[in-house]
Amino acid sequence: KRSTAMQSQIRRIALMGAGSSTGVPFIGCALGENTCKVCAEVQSNPKSKNRRGNPGCIIEIDAYEPPLGPEEQAALVKDGPDEVPEKMRKEMVARRATHTILIDCGKTFRESVLRVFPQFGLRYVDAILLTHDHADAILGLDDLRDVQPLKTTLTVHCCPITETRIKEVFPYLFRKVHAVERYIASLETQVFAKEERANVTKEEGCQLPPALVVQGVTIQPLPVWHGSDCVCFGYAIQLVDGWFVYLSDISSSMPATDAFLAGKDIAMLVIDAVFIEEPHHTHFNLAAAVDFVTAIKPRRAVLVGMTHQFNYYEPPALLSGTPLVMGYDGMVLFERDDVAAAWPAEAPSTVGDAGPSSSGADNAPAATTTASV
Repeated sequence: KRSTAMQSQIRRIALMGAGSSTGVPFIGCALGENTCKVCAEVQSNPKSKNRRGNPGCIIEIDAYEPPLGPEEQAALVKDGPDEVPEKMRKEMVARRATHTILIDCGKTFRESVLRVFPQFGLRYVDAILLTHDHADAILGLDDLRDVQPLKTTLTVHCCPITETRIKEVFPYLFRKVHAVERYIASLETQVFAKEERANVTKEEGCQLPPALVVQGVTIQPLPVWHGSDCVCFGYAIQLVDGWFVYLSDISSSMPATDAFLAGKDIAMLVIDAVFIEEPHHTHFNLAAAVDFVTAIKPRRAVLVGMTHQFNYYEPPALLSGTPLVMGYDGMVLFERDDVAAAWPAEAPSTVGDAGPSSSGADNAPAATTTASV
């Protein structure tokens, strides 16, 4: 057992999807007689930034596990250093790994994975955070089987309502034993909130749930209203130069979330806006998103949840003079290329030659953090 716990740093945060529940192109518009300019452009341009999947986000984590100390190594050795198995030697040295956290797994997850994962050289998902129980957040869970590390069980972090719903929709993904062997994802849940919708008043809202630790990263769930009858959760993560806040489905905030965000240095906010002008009963429109941004004052902000009303190549005039920009699938929100170099120098094993770490990275001073939109 190592006396020093695994350390984790965020390498990159990027959007999996920036569209609404219908995605863009909107089927009814694309197949209609009077296809709009945005849907027509997406149909003719496979690389269009107007092509939008369901809202989602990927968080890439670089993890470092320090080597065993001399006393810990000695405790493993019974018959002298020459008798230490190769597998045990590998356990003694420093280890590095990359993990991927996925926020939401909606109807367009399969398409989004095929478009976005190759952009960053990703292959697997190691943990999932769900915002709520609607189709555009959960209906891609079955496709996790193709991005799940072999013989592992993925933990899905969610609220009780969402846990109940996904186990109703996908009961087979949570069974430990199957009568017939099948190629399916294997999931388990970790619930982080206690309030049921029936017990939450509009005025008081939910209490702030305890922070989670996922793949070594501390993540704070943020309750908001997604319509008058749905509690949705956003997430906040502290970066090296401020906070990353993700609120993909919001019609109004809650007092606990407002209090948490008050006075925070928010480096990047992801915020919902489904229409440009028309109000919507379960989402912000653009004016409401601008008002929210004005209130909490993030340094940068990105729109998601956008319908085909939004044309990436012709930004709405209301965005002028604000830190808000339109998001797109695969958009990098935060990136730090120096993570591997920022880890401490590796201490050599005191038992024979344990060899280098799996990463092979040289030790060097940490560089600055960069965020790009």
